[in-house]
Amino acid sequence: MFVKVFVCLLATLSTTSLATSIDTSTPDSIDIAHTEVDSVQHSVRADQELDPGSVQIYGADGVTANVDGYTLNSSSMTKVVKFNADHKKGLIDVVPVRWQNTVRCTLEMGPGFNVTYSFRLTEITENPSLPYTKEVEENGDTLSITCDLSVYMKREP
Repeated sequence: MFVKVFVCLLATLSTTSLATSIDTSTPDSIDIAHTEVDSVQHSVRADQELDPGSVQIYGADGVTANVDGYTLNSSSMTKVVKFNADHKKGLIDVVPVRWQNTVRCTLEMGPGFNVTYSFRLTEITENPSLPYTKEVEENGDTLSITCDLSVYMKREP
């Protein structure tokens, strides 16, 4: 009888010590790392919470755009341009398939820098003609977007 109790007690202790010796931090750290990678990949596509004075520019498939030295060449890419007293004007050079020449978009904000806006390059590529203009007023300030064939690229009739 004493041997049976001792064996049962030993089996219980062995099972308990095995259960407590399992390292549960490994799966969590793998999940966290995996989640961070996923969130980085998806953050490019997700709308960001924009600060006042910011314009989020969305790329478009079939279009190559240069925004402040950053190239957007697919619909899954974005670039945020922040306007302030030192950066009042932004330029985007767009080479869509539809036009042979580069389209230049000028973004200007003023008098202050409180407008937030999401600008999709498809707004100009799906527009039937150029120039494209858009004004967004917010908090007493205006964001002006004007897109036209680049002056240096225009052909004279």
